[in-house]
Amino acid sequence: EEMARSGRKTLATDICLADTGIAGPGGASPGKPVGLFYIGLAHRTKTFNQKHIFGRDREENKRDAAEATLSWLKEYLEKLK
Repeated sequence: EEMARSGRKTLATDICLADTGIAGPGGASPGKPVGLFYIGLAHRTKTFNQKHIFGRDREENKRDAAEATLSWLKEYLEKLK
């Protein structure tokens, strides 16, 4: 959430999304497996987050995180209509 909130302020936008995670193949630690991603969405004064656990393949994880981020943005914007 903090990355999205800071990005929104820095970029002077209404909405900002940010993601962070462990794409792999390394980087895992106890309780933080490869494929763990967090997505943050900041819109004006509100912030939200989602937690995802994808697979073990680096390229698939990066793609899946990007798709989840854009899908969430689409859903969020549709609810604003």
